[in-house]
Amino acid sequence: MSRRPSRGDHNVTDLQPGDGFECGEIQVSAEAIAAFAKISGDRFDIHLGDAPARARGLDRQVAHGLLVTALAEGLLRSAQARITFPADARWEWRFLHPVFAGDRIRARCNLTALAPMDAEVDAPRRLMVEIHN
Repeated sequence: MSRRPSRGDHNVTDLQPGDGFECGEIQVSAEAIAAFAKISGDRFDIHLGDAPARARGLDRQVAHGLLVTALAEGLLRSAQARITFPADARWEWRFLHPVFAGDRIRARCNLTALAPMDAEVDAPRRLMVEIHN
């Protein structure tokens, strides 16, 4: 049975598979992409504007993957229900679709498993954070 954790902080070990909650949404602006390009030094042309992105077969300017993950982390940390993770938690990210300038991303957090992710990491829970645009 899935539960929606109450407001406040929750330790990941207190949750059960199926527990989950919405984390909110945020717009990914062209200005945020430009600022991230400047700070990170990642000036791959698909991040610099619509024309360079179109030249590579994309619809418009694409957000950096690390920018999207940072925004997702911000959504997780500012959600009404928050999960605390061990400092050495392992994160894996997969991008199924590009996030374009002007897109709104929304995050949902779901606990999907109790087993460790692998033998080298003592992680009692597996948490999936889905980001959709």
